[in-house]
Amino acid sequence: MKRVVLAASASVLLLSAVAGCGTTAKTSTTAGPPFVTIGTIMPPGAPMNIFSASSLERPGMDIMPLAVSKNSADLSAFYPALASRWKLSNNGRTVTVWLRPNARWSNGQPVTSADVVTTSACDDAVGVMQADGLGSVRVLGPKEVQMTLTPERTSTTFLLDVLSSDIVPKQVFGALLPANIWSLIHATQYTGTNPSLSKQAQTATTQLTSIADKITAFAPAHDLSSGPFVIQAVNPGEVIMRKNPDFFAAQNVPVNEVVVRNYTGSEEVWNYAISGQVDELTGNLPVNIYNQAKKTPGNVFYKVPAYTMTSLIFNEHVYPYNLLAVRQALAYIINRQAVQHVANPVSASPSQWTDGMVDAATRQWLTSTQIAALKKYSLNVAKATSLLSHAGFKKVGQQWMLPDGKPWTATLTTVSQFSSWMAMAQIVRSAMVKFGIPTKAVGMTFAQELQAQSAGSLPLSFWIDGQGPNPYFAYNRIYGAPDGYVMKAGRLVHIPAGQLVHSSAATPAATNWVDFPTTVPLSGYGTVNPGQLTRQLDQVTNPAVIRRDTQILAMVTNRYVPQITMWNVNLTGWVNTKHFTDYPLSNHALMLATEGYYPPIGIWMMLHYIRSRS
Repeated sequence: MKRVVLAASASVLLLSAVAGCGTTAKTSTTAGPPFVTIGTIMPPGAPMNIFSASSLERPGMDIMPLAVSKNSADLSAFYPALASRWKLSNNGRTVTVWLRPNARWSNGQPVTSADVVTTSACDDAVGVMQADGLGSVRVLGPKEVQMTLTPERTSTTFLLDVLSSDIVPKQVFGALLPANIWSLIHATQYTGTNPSLSKQAQTATTQLTSIADKITAFAPAHDLSSGPFVIQAVNPGEVIMRKNPDFFAAQNVPVNEVVVRNYTGSEEVWNYAISGQVDELTGNLPVNIYNQAKKTPGNVFYKVPAYTMTSLIFNEHVYPYNLLAVRQALAYIINRQAVQHVANPVSASPSQWTDGMVDAATRQWLTSTQIAALKKYSLNVAKATSLLSHAGFKKVGQQWMLPDGKPWTATLTTVSQFSSWMAMAQIVRSAMVKFGIPTKAVGMTFAQELQAQSAGSLPLSFWIDGQGPNPYFAYNRIYGAPDGYVMKAGRLVHIPAGQLVHSSAATPAATNWVDFPTTVPLSGYGTVNPGQLTRQLDQVTNPAVIRRDTQILAMVTNRYVPQITMWNVNLTGWVNTKHFTDYPLSNHALMLATEGYYPPIGIWMMLHYIRSRS
């Protein structure tokens, strides 16, 4: 259920509320100051529907998951939310969930198993649960429900998928689903070659698509919340959310009102930070703004690991980037610490290793001996020169020539919308030019970059990877679909379900733009297949096997350099202690216990953090 996961890198969105739904703002009459944060503008008429791309609902504020991931290397570590407890079967294929006895909607009605079933059906119709491989949902009681994978699937992320699902009320969404919804869902799961069953699957898929359109277009008349707050009013300037007295942890919520102020540009966010007008905001600030904001009375800056990183990634289908010596040489001529310090000094941290994971995850998954053996690729021009010379490259005057005698020139592609990436590209370009490789940097939108990468037209580009402490998410960004590995299972795909299929970049219409070798030798482990190992991380449940595979992938990535990690991303922001205190910040015991995760303010209130000074 990957519709919404409360990840650190998404917290700015999860804390946002929006303007333009046409209601009239109400003046607060509650005692004590409201909690003030910031948000972004949504289109006029945006619905209170989590399935809509422009939803007004805010996970962790007015809509809640079954549980909140601690974003830890311990993949079973969660905070209870609507669920009080859960159990994963020994084979990792079934999750049994027990809902809190006092979990209720904001109209006083209980949150029940029927709501979980409705949510699962809606998720499947819009394509989320189908991708996750949910086979069945079984009601065991009003507050007890059991979810099981399809027979051919196993998944190390199934518990995360289930517990991270934001639950919607049957009393609101149930009418959108036909009585035979689960028959349709089961029909679409056929992956065999029987013509009759294939036709049934096609018909069912068409019907589910129509249902999905109704779900995503649905605009409920009011906000029915299971979280600490309920949307009360929206206008072009702010969103007002009132406290939900029926929230299961209402006694922990220290405010009667949350005001979410809208912003349209960075300057407004900077002004909020400098003026101290808001109690919390999440976002990256330039150094000069940061230096001004930290002088504001009550302002406290936080910076915690986001388990995301920015990397320079190679298309090894393009010569000469298929040569290991070239990739390693480029790693040795780029001063990554200097790149981070200049391009993203406030919200990023320098990367010590380039092994496919952020440094915090590397420390969790690898042994001290394995970490010590990783190459750091510190700046070493002499080493880069030696590598290229031994590979047949020659430097003529101030320029490197390819082994065939042709001049080596390069193009770096970056995202023009990201100022830190533009700065990074220029620093990397300068290093390559200084080393003797004439290089130009080209900017495009993020959407254009993704399209061009998929088309295989970018030899050198920047990439967001890391993607959490779960190693499957991290390595799937390199050795998954970008490297041509796809699981052929699901609707209307007539290949045995669960079969991993690989396409080379040379295949017509292929979307493989990494083109890493399918197998490589690794000292002590023989020949390894990174694509298969990555998929196995999502299929095995044995912790020892997961750790072993993660360690192998880290060493392969460090040795063969399919990408060069530029920096580790951090979640940064400000809290102001003028009206509220007891925020869990960077050095907070609870923050450290959750591996630096900073979820929505409503979640911290649920956990009895943040207290009013009044």
